This record gives sequence, C-alpha cells and structure tokens, in this order.
Amino acid sequence: MPIFNTRYALLLGGNLGDVRQAFAAARLALSDSGHIDIVHESRIYASEAWGFSGPDFLNVVLTVDSDWSPETMLSSTQQIEKDLGRLAKTSSSYESRPVDIDLLFAVDIPSGKMIVRRSRHLSLPHPRITLRRFTLLPLSEFWASRSIKRHPVSYWLDHCPDSGRVWLP
Repeated sequence: MPIFNTRYALLLGGNLGDVRQAFAAARLALSDSGHIDIVHESRIYASEAWGFSGPDFLNVVLTVDSDWSPETMLSSTQQIEKDLGRLAKTSSSYESRPVDIDLLFAVDIPSGKMIVRRSRHLSLPHPRITLRRFTLLPLSEFWASRSIKRHPVSYWLDHCPDSGRVWLP
C-alpha cells in the first residue's frame, strides 16, 4: 500500500460531448491507478468559455492524496486527457475540449506546506488560479481558508477579476 504524502487540488473541465461521463471516466482512471485516493469532490459548476468563444464548460474540483510527485501527476493526468479524447492543441489560444485536468496546487501532507514548482511544463500553484472564478468557486468548497499567493482562496474569490458567469447547472 503506497504512502500518500501529497495532497493535490485538480480542476476537471470540459465542454465537448458528454462531459459528465468524461469526468466519471477520469475519476475512475485516477482511482484505478493505485496511486491516488480521491478525498473530496466539489459540486459540478457550469461556466462560460474563458479566453475564447465556445460552448459553456462544466467544471469540478477534486482533492486527491497521492504518492506521486507533481511531475508524475502531470504526466498521468495528461495521459488520461489523451485517453479520453483530448487532442493536441492546434494553436496557442484556448480551445473547446472533452476534458482538461489542471493541477491547481499541491500540499506536502506531513508539513502542510505548499509545494512550488516552476518549469517549462509545470507551474504550481497554477499561474492563473486566482484569475478564474470557475476555478475558485468549486475550489472554495473544500479549500476556502488555504492560502495561495499570500491570501486564502476565499479572498481571491471575493477579489477575482473574472466577471464570467458561474452557476450550478
């Protein structure tokens, strides 16, 4: 039995096809890995497309415990996206997709400290976490008091510059 030493906040989002089914398949793939325990799942929220014109998105935040490093978590979630039909980006702009899994942040369970990574492929905490209402609202269900960039999630939700509509479908 692995020792789960890292807690992650993951954002699942999508706006193509049966997104709820894609979320279920992603949760199953994460759980079946044997390296992840899903400890909390937010309600599913709907939101307008962010950064481009497209169909509305569904979004959910998962809190998971794992023995994987952030780099392994990233490569594993990217493989799940690919397995569920996400295609390689065709441009540098945002695009519609059946499922997207973002690593929002990671916490070392024994110390409670935020894990910080800055590389070409991985930035933790997520660089746009405080700018997106569709991320902050589901994140606040379980993580409202967690400090990110020197303020709790609840602060960022109250001061979010994103005026896009987010609702419970």
